[in-house]
Amino acid sequence: MKKILIISLSLLYFTASNAVDLNSVLNKVYQKSSKNTESYLENLFSGPGDTEVSIMGKNTNKPEASIMIVRPLKIQDDSVLFYQGQVSNYSVVGKERQGLNLGLGYRNLSDDGSSFYGVNSFVDSDSEENLRASLGLELRSSNFELNGNYYEALSGGIKVGSDTNRALSGHNISVVGQMPYVPWANLSVSSYEWDAAKNSKNSKGEVYKGEFNLTNSVSLEAGVDDNNISLENNFARLTYTYPGRERATMLNGLVSSDAFENSDVREDILSKVKRSNQITVEVESSGIIISNGNS
Repeated sequence: MKKILIISLSLLYFTASNAVDLNSVLNKVYQKSSKNTESYLENLFSGPGDTEVSIMGKNTNKPEASIMIVRPLKIQDDSVLFYQGQVSNYSVVGKERQGLNLGLGYRNLSDDGSSFYGVNSFVDSDSEENLRASLGLELRSSNFELNGNYYEALSGGIKVGSDTNRALSGHNISVVGQMPYVPWANLSVSSYEWDAAKNSKNSKGEVYKGEFNLTNSVSLEAGVDDNNISLENNFARLTYTYPGRERATMLNGLVSSDAFENSDVREDILSKVKRSNQITVEVESSGIIISNGNS
């Protein structure tokens, strides 16, 4: 536990002390010129694997920003052992906090390179000392994905000012499929449930979103989180991935002559694990509010 907290505090210190750098990255990412961004990210996070910078807006909260890296530990012809780390800044009931996600994963590639399956495990923490762990499974092909994650809360009640935070256990399952004749666009449906600690009911719902590859490096997600606590939350996320990868994009043409384009997924084997990175917490003050990061 002490090691986890030391690592968490170290990376959170890195995030805070480099806030100007993070803002600089975000500003550069969404400008027309990408060369400066690529040079900056190459110097900041070198090595094989994806580096992502993203910013997300919600209709219920302040914008959220994050930097994520995936790096290999051991690469073989048909498999890879890798780690994934992410630092992020987001808000819970209007107050900013930082999050840290550290995970290990293993992926095995099919003989023809058209699909892979994987297993992963993460530890999540935030700057208020909420803590949880997760175990995930994934199956991915060029036009279909299936992801499942189980999350176990490791911390109890945490005092945050006059409030009490409680990390929640839960699970989510998501299915992603390519839109027919539109290879640069995917549709995703996720179902989740978080086990209430003090609240009278569990938090559960579905996330519906579209994922659009605008260029080899830039992607856009937009959708809605439909749940039984806060009802409908709309969101949009813009992500810059370095290095860019060869993939179908909107710039290559809006419509394909083939309903589905089968392709090799070797370039995706060091892409990010899809999961809920923000710890879902109950916030107890005069009442109980559930804040989740499922989108």
